[in-house]
This record gives sequence, C-alpha cells and structure tokens, in this order.
Amino acid sequence: MSPYLPLSSPLGEVPFDGRLSEYLGAMLSSRLWPISSESAYQNGFLHRLDVPSSGILLMAKTYEAYYDLQLQLHSGGMTRDYIVLCHGWLYPWQREVKERVHWLRDSKRGSTVEGRGKPSQTKLKVLRHATRSGQALSIVAVRIVTGRMHQIRLHTAHIGHPTVCDGRYSSAVTFQADRQWCGRNFLHRHRLAFLDHDGHQREALDPLPADLQHVLALLGSGAELPAFPPGAAGALAELGALPNELRRNSSSKFASA
Repeated sequence: MSPYLPLSSPLGEVPFDGRLSEYLGAMLSSRLWPISSESAYQNGFLHRLDVPSSGILLMAKTYEAYYDLQLQLHSGGMTRDYIVLCHGWLYPWQREVKERVHWLRDSKRGSTVEGRGKPSQTKLKVLRHATRSGQALSIVAVRIVTGRMHQIRLHTAHIGHPTVCDGRYSSAVTFQADRQWCGRNFLHRHRLAFLDHDGHQREALDPLPADLQHVLALLGSGAELPAFPPGAAGALAELGALPNELRRNSSSKFASA
C-alpha cells in the first residue's frame, strides 16, 4: 500500500490544525497510520496552501515517508507547479523572480520583500496573454524552488503583476473590481512531483476547478485552457523542469512519470 496520499484541497480549506477533518479521520485509521493523529507531524501533511487558493496537497501516511518527503521539500527535490492569472501582460522573457521574502507574523501585510528575508526563487513562463474589458491579463505557469509564505503572490505583485483577486497584495480598488468577475484568488497548484522510496519519480495532478475554468472562459484573445494546459509542463521544462507533458489523469491520483 502506498505511503503517500494526494488530496485535492478545496478553496479555503486548511488541511491541518492539530486535527483531521471528519472525512480524513474516518479514512485514515490512527491505529494503522499513527502519524495521522500527531499534530507535531502536521498529521502527515507536507505543506499547506494559502487559504484563498486551491490545488493538490500531499500527505505521508508513515513517519519514514514524512521525513523523506520533508527532505525533498526543503532541498528542492519536490516539484510544485501552479497556474496563475496575473494583472498586466507579463514580459515573455521574465523567467524568474529571486527576491528575499520576510514573513511578518503579527501584521496584516503578510510577507514583504526585504533584505533580511529568506532567499526565495519563483520560476515563471507566460502561457498566454488575455484581456477582459480592455484590461491586460497574463496566464502564467509558475514553479516555486523555495516555499515561503505567500511567495507566488508576493513575487508577482513585486514585479508589478499581482494575482487576480488578491486582497492582500493588490490595491483595494483592484481587488474589489476583480471580485466582480473572479470570486477568489486565481492561484491553483495543479502538479506535484517527487521521488518515492524506490527512487522512482511520481506525480500527482489536479485539474483547474470549475470556477477557475469559468473565469478563463470570460477572457478574450482565446484564453480558454483545457483542465491541464498542454503547454504548462513544456514551458516549465525550459526552466529546468521535468520534460514530461501533463497527462489528463483523474484528480489527485498518482502517475509514474
């Protein structure tokens, strides 16, 4: 039985706060998988998503898998790919952002770009430029090398292209206008890839949810994308990503790459 469990996280769901949801608690017996009841190990979850975002999460069902995946996560061995809708037409040659990120724990500002922050790296590739009511937008494939709090949202805002419907890192006027046509932050983690205990590459895929597909359908310039944008993996391959094209797997299931 696989010691890994990929999950599709609904919008706004915080996967661990010291206890599992009723559904996960019933699915994961603490007798069989003791880590699922230990908040010190985040109940087995490797990471979380920003609350206004969605996408795939990875859970380890054994302590061995947890430590192995944590090592991959913090050493850059785990691949995390996102689809983001940003304001403005991002330059096609804008390939990465390397700005230090500092988390302000007791501030509504969240994270900031500061010299005292932690080294952070976000890789970018424009998939398509689009418009809506004369407003320029960019559909962007994103890969994070580091995983700082709000890293993608902060980095895109820092270069002048905030994420659509981001109430923290865009202006209040922009946020309120975005809410009229996009109900939440357009940031979705659609792919995770890592090495299993046998050294084989595994990946988990999560299609764009229906609400984000609907938003893309509202855009001009032929901005509609399939559930897994076919150019996303190839675009990121140019940035040192895995060369495999995304496959149309069922939501949150593993595939061998």
